[in-house]
Amino acid sequence: MINSRNNNKSINILFVTISFCFPFLGMIMLIFYFLENFRIQSYKPSQIITVIICLFYGCIGYVLLPKVDIDLVRYFKILENISNTNSTLNVILKKNHDFLYSKDILFFIVAKTNDIHILPYIVGSVIYGISFYILFDMLNRFTEEFPLSNILMIVLMMTNVVSVVDTISNTRCVLSYIIISFAVYRDIVQKKKNLLTVILYIIPIGLHLTAIIFIIIRLFHRFIKILGRVSIIIAILIPAIIDILYQFFGNMGGMIGSLIQKVYYYLHWTSGGYADEVGGLGYLLVRIYGLFFILIIFIMISISKKQQKNISVIDSPGVSYLYLIGICTLACLFVKTGAFWRFEAVFILLSPIYFIPLLQTKNRMVSLLFRLLFLSSIPMGLFMILSYFHNLDMKYLITEMLLFSNIKIVFEGLMTILRFIVL
Repeated sequence: MINSRNNNKSINILFVTISFCFPFLGMIMLIFYFLENFRIQSYKPSQIITVIICLFYGCIGYVLLPKVDIDLVRYFKILENISNTNSTLNVILKKNHDFLYSKDILFFIVAKTNDIHILPYIVGSVIYGISFYILFDMLNRFTEEFPLSNILMIVLMMTNVVSVVDTISNTRCVLSYIIISFAVYRDIVQKKKNLLTVILYIIPIGLHLTAIIFIIIRLFHRFIKILGRVSIIIAILIPAIIDILYQFFGNMGGMIGSLIQKVYYYLHWTSGGYADEVGGLGYLLVRIYGLFFILIIFIMISISKKQQKNISVIDSPGVSYLYLIGICTLACLFVKTGAFWRFEAVFILLSPIYFIPLLQTKNRMVSLLFRLLFLSSIPMGLFMILSYFHNLDMKYLITEMLLFSNIKIVFEGLMTILRFIVL
C-alpha cells in the first residue's frame, strides 16, 4: 500500500478517498501504516502520500483560530472587508502600490467564497504539499536503499522544529518563499525549465516583496562552492550591507526601492508591536535552537564526501541553494522581528534536499550528527505542542479537525465559480 514498488491501485484510491472526506482519519491511518513498516530498509514512496498530507495540513489551516492578534487575524479582517464592500478586482488592484498583485487576486478569490478560512486552507496545503512532494521526489531519485526509519526522522524534524501554526498563520511570507524554492527545485534538480517553472518564479513576488531575495539566492548559489567557509563571515556582514544599500537606494522608488526599505525596516524594528511580542524566552529558545541546527548542517556538509567519487555534498543539485538560505538565516540572527524563523522555516521544511544526499554518503560522523539533530528536535516538538495549548483552543481545534471534510471546500469552490459565471 502507498509504496511505488507495490502499488495496489484500488487500495490507494480508497486511502485517498477516505483522506479527502476525513483528512484527520486519513492521517491517523497513514501514521499506523508507517509504524507497521518502520523497519523496512528500502522504501520508495508514492506521491499519493503527498496528497494525503496536503489534505491534512489544509484541514489544520482551515480550523485554525488563533487567540492572539497575528498576521492571519489581520488578513481575515481584510477578506471580510472585501466581501462586505463588494469590491471589484479592478478597484483592489488599482489601490495596490506595493506590486503585490498575486496577493490581491488570491484575497479577492477567497473573499468571493464567503469563507475566510479558505485562505489558511490554501496556505497549509501548498506549503506542506510542496515540502513533502520534494521529500518523496528526492527519495525516488536515489537508487540506493533508504530506511523508512530515516525518512520518519526527517519528517519529524520538518514538523517539530518549525511551528505548523506559525507557518500557516504567517500566510504570505513563508508561502512565497516555499513556492519560489519549488521553482528552483524544478529548475536545478528536476531540470524542468518550462513555462510552469517561470510562473512559479513570478507569482511569489506578487505575494510578498521579500521573495525577490530568493531570486537573488537562486542567481548566486553557485558561488557558495567558491566561497566555502568565508560565506559565514559574509553572513555577519549582511546587516551592514543592507544599511549601505538603504543609504544609496532606499529612496529610489519602484520594486527594488520598496524591497530595500522593507528589509531595512525589519532589520531596525527593535521595539513596539510585534517586536515586543517576540522578545520573550520562548522566541529566544527557538532562535538558539535554529542556530544550533543550521551550524550542525554546515558541519555535516563540510565533512561529508561521496565515497569513490570524492565529491562534496555541496555539489548535489539544490544543496548550495539551501546552504545560502542557511547563511541568510544566520544573517538575521539578531534581527528582533520574524525574519530569522521565516528563513529557518524554508531551510528546515526543505531539509530533504540536503539530508538525503548526506545520509547517502554512509559517513559515520554524518549519521551520528543526523541522529543528534533528531533527538534534539524531540524537546523542540514538545515545546511547540505546549505553545499550541497556550495560543489555541485545542479542544475546539481537535473537534473541528475530526468533523472537517474537503467535500465542503469543493462545494464552496463550485458555488464561487457559479457566482463568477452569473456575474
